[in-house]
Amino acid sequence: VNYHAPKAFAKEMKELGGRFLQISTDYVFDGLRPNMKPYTTNDKKSPLGTYGISKAKAEDFIEDIFLGTNKGIILRTSWILAPFGSNFLLKILNLLLKNKEIKVVNDQIGSPTSIYSLAEVCWKIIELNNLEIIFNENKNGILHWQDNGQTNWYEIAQKISNFGKEIDLIKYDTQVTPISTFDYPTPAKRPAFSVLDCNSAKRVLDHKGIDWRYGLEQIMKQLHLDKNNKFYINPNYKI
Repeated sequence: VNYHAPKAFAKEMKELGGRFLQISTDYVFDGLRPNMKPYTTNDKKSPLGTYGISKAKAEDFIEDIFLGTNKGIILRTSWILAPFGSNFLLKILNLLLKNKEIKVVNDQIGSPTSIYSLAEVCWKIIELNNLEIIFNENKNGILHWQDNGQTNWYEIAQKISNFGKEIDLIKYDTQVTPISTFDYPTPAKRPAFSVLDCNSAKRVLDHKGIDWRYGLEQIMKQLHLDKNNKFYINPNYKI
C-alpha cells in the first residue's frame, strides 16, 4: 500500500494532468548523523526498516513518474499527534489512566507534528499557483515539515501527563520514567535521531510554524473523558 498505491495514483495523475502531493516520513533516514544536525531535503535516504523502505520506494516512484513536470510534491513529516486514530498522544493518555508507572524511551530524538499543523501546510502547498519555487529549493520537489523544537518520547509523555492534570483530563499521579531504546526493544527499528530541516518549506510557504508544545496543548484541549474512561473530541471546541 505504501508504494504500489502512490505509484498507481501518480501514473494516472500524470496522464490526467493533475498535481500530486505525497505524505512521506522521517523514517526514510537511518538516524545515524554524527553531528546531530537536522536532515535536509537533499540528504541521502537510508531507511532502517520495512516502513521506511516502503515510503522511500514511493518517493522514488513519484520522482521518476513526474520527472521534469514540477507536479509531484513529496512532503516528509514525523511523529504525528492527533485527537483521533492511533497515535502516541492517545496511547500515553490511556496508559496514564491505567497504570501507576509508565516507562517511555528518552534517547530517540525528533520533532512532533500536530495533525492540524500538517493539514495547514498541505493546504498551503495545494494553493500554491507556482510549484516551481519548490523545485528551486529541491530538484525532486521534496519539502520537510515538523512543528518547531526537538524533543524525545519521554519529554512528550511528561508534557501530556502534566498538561493533562492542568486541564483536569488526567486525575491520577502516574509516574513517567525514562528508559533507553535498549530497554524497550521493538520489532521495527527506529532512527535514534530524525529531526528534519524545515527551513525551505518555511521560505516557500511563508509560514513560521508553531512550537510542538502549543500544538499538543491545542489537541488536548479538545479531548474529554466519558464515564467509561474513553476519550472523545468535544464537538464545540474550535482550534
